[in-house]
This record gives sequence, C-alpha cells and structure tokens, in this order.
Amino acid sequence: MVKEENTMLGGTAIRPVERHGLEAVSWFLYDRKTGAIMGRTPKSWFLITIFYMIYYSCLAGFWGLCMYIFMHTTITSDQPRWLTRDSIIGESPALGVRPSQTDALLDSGIFMFNKDAMHDVPGEIPGWKGWADRTQAFLDTFPKDKAACKQKFCDNGIALDEDEFCDNGKFCKNGIALDKDGVPTEKINQEERNEKFYFFDQTSLGTNCTKENNFGFSSGKPCVILKLNKIYGLEHDYYNEANVDMPNALQMHITSNGEQYRDHVWVDCHGENAFDKDVLKSKVTYSPASRGFSSIFYPYMNAQGYQSPLLAVQFEDLPVGQLMHIECRAYAGNINYDRKDKIGKAHFEIMMHDSNTAGCANGGC
Repeated sequence: MVKEENTMLGGTAIRPVERHGLEAVSWFLYDRKTGAIMGRTPKSWFLITIFYMIYYSCLAGFWGLCMYIFMHTTITSDQPRWLTRDSIIGESPALGVRPSQTDALLDSGIFMFNKDAMHDVPGEIPGWKGWADRTQAFLDTFPKDKAACKQKFCDNGIALDEDEFCDNGKFCKNGIALDKDGVPTEKINQEERNEKFYFFDQTSLGTNCTKENNFGFSSGKPCVILKLNKIYGLEHDYYNEANVDMPNALQMHITSNGEQYRDHVWVDCHGENAFDKDVLKSKVTYSPASRGFSSIFYPYMNAQGYQSPLLAVQFEDLPVGQLMHIECRAYAGNINYDRKDKIGKAHFEIMMHDSNTAGCANGGC
C-alpha cells in the first residue's frame, strides 16, 4: 500500500484508509487496530455506562422527591388546594344543560326533533326517542332508590347493611331526607358538610318530566334538565328579594314565594331575542316549584354519594318548524353574567318539527 502524503505549511497529513460496504461496517463494529467496539474501547464503554447510571439515578431520585413533596404538601384527595376566588375556576359556576347531544353532534346546541316520529332515520329529522333516552341515561347516573344507591354509590359500590341507610330506606348512608315540602328532616352543621349531604329526590322534577311521559318530547312539550356546576366549598350569595336585573316573572315569583323558598339560586329561562321572548312568554314551567337550587345542597364538600340538585324546565306550545333561541340564567350575587362572553348563562336552541314540517325540511314539500 502506498502511503500518500500531502505537505501543507510545513506539516504532513496522512490520508485515512478508505473502506466501503461490509468492510466499513465490520471495522466499525470492531476496530482490529485499537480494539474499539462501535467507536469506543471497552474501558470507554464501561466508564460512560457508569456515568449515565449515576446520572439517571440522581435524576430519577430528584424527580421522585419532587413528586413526593408535591403530592403530600399541595394535593389531597379530599379537596382542591385553591378554593373559590383563589382558584382559576373562581366562584361563578356555570349552568349545565341535559340531555346531551349525540356523539356526532357534540358541537351543536340545537335540540332538533320530530315529535311525530319515535326513532331516528338516517338523513331525516331525528325522532324524539333519542332525546328521551339520553335524558333518562343522565338521571340514571344518580341514585334514585336504595337498590341503585347500594349498587352504584354507597361505599364505592360495596353493599351496606340495612342500618346504614336512612329510616325510610331510600337514601345513602350519608344522605339526609327532605320531607314532602322540601324541608330537611335533619339539620347539617358546617363541620358535617364533608360527611353528610341532603339527598335530591328525583320525584321533585314533577310528573310531566318523567320517563313515562317521554320527558315531553313526544307531546311537543320538551323538558330540559338544568344543573349548577359544582365548585368545592362555594357558598352562594343568595337573593331573597327581587332584583331589578331579574325578569319580571322571576321578580313576581320571589315576591310571592320568597319566604317559602328562601336562600335559593334562582333560575329563569327566556327567549334570547324579541321574537323568542314573545313566543315563550308564560309557556315555561319549572320543577321543583321553587324554581331554583336550594342552599341546603351547598356548599359542596365532596361528601360520599352527593348528588347535585336538578331543575326541570318544560317548554310548552312551541311553534313547529321555528328555531327558538333560549337563554337560561342562574341568579346569585356571586354568579357573574356577560352575554357577549357567554358567562353565567346556558344558551341553546329548540327546533321542533311535526310530520309536515319535517317532510318540508327533507325536501318533500
């Protein structure tokens, strides 16, 4: 082999041996001259392995120590670290609306259905049954009676003895019953809030908004279920007197029934635009009759089996084939409202069809 030398500025450069193909791979895996394996000698491989073992062990230990400190000093399974106004969520809960849409239409806020058709037909206006079924599916997530309570909620699904239920056998072991007038059978003090709660009885949603009546969808009088989103430890600033910012109908309700239903987060559903307001006037009914969420359910303290209070709102005599824009708002001193930024309200549309308007919508006119 002839060694080629290049002289540059008084120095001599030796061109390295060029290898190609399998020969280059073979020499990379094992260099016969230096004993290097994949570019490093066994000693070099040993030292770098020891280095990275120490490095990653220290890194894992540091990460584990940080997680231990974080989990044991800032997070508990009982409550958030930052509460109400100190948290990002704040103290202005939003209203939730049920039933929900189908999976394919989750981004839609339109309750569209054909009251004269039961089942959905691809390419046509959906029937009423899907809406009724989804409403019932939502209600089924809460304990309705002793058997459901035992199976789903009490003690994480572990069956409880008979004496662990309230006397009437209807409520979870930490639930306190209400009488027929909605008055608590037992008072709960602040210290007991993280252990006990008042059980919401679904029969208070009335006889019209029930599974037996298809939640009004089949009769053209649909029921919408409202709930106030839970915020841990929040006690609302209740209005026990009518406020000038409230709609007239709500002001009259508070004036007439304020003493009977004191300390409620009031709710009012109305048309969003002038036409919608005129159509919906005096055609909205609320169940329970209190027209709100009682203070006995607050503050929410993550008690075992707790159920949020619900409010059924039924819309009667809706025009067929007409899109109705509806706004539901909760009223309390701590609940903010801004229509432009959609704060403090729930907005949805209802478009009810019958067999005639559904046929037109499908191009059959």
